[in-house]
Amino acid sequence: MRKRPELALETVLAELKMPLIYQGQQPERAYVVLQKHEKQVHVSTSDDDLEQQMETLMSEMWVPLGFVAYYGEASNPVTRPLSWYSELLVRDERRYGQLCRTVYERLGMAARRLTSELAELRMIPRLQ
Repeated sequence: MRKRPELALETVLAELKMPLIYQGQQPERAYVVLQKHEKQVHVSTSDDDLEQQMETLMSEMWVPLGFVAYYGEASNPVTRPLSWYSELLVRDERRYGQLCRTVYERLGMAARRLTSELAELRMIPRLQ
């Protein structure tokens, strides 16, 4: 029986420190999406206590999926799963393909929900 790879807090924290540059731009707002039993939370990457929040959430079995970032005046976000999921897919496409598809799908759902919430709070422009 093969050992299942485990996503370590250190792996996530290292990726949080990487800039989310998209087409030469820094995001105006960026969030880390975590999921647990069909519930999702969004943590702003600009929070001062981001590392502490991530440590607490991951110790409570929340699974980080990736990032939702908003650039400039665009109301459509850019999503990016953690690179850890891509590395799993490269290691064994057949075994991890469904996991990666699920992560992309849930990250897209989180982006739609977050966009709606931020538009209602007038933190980003409404979709036209």
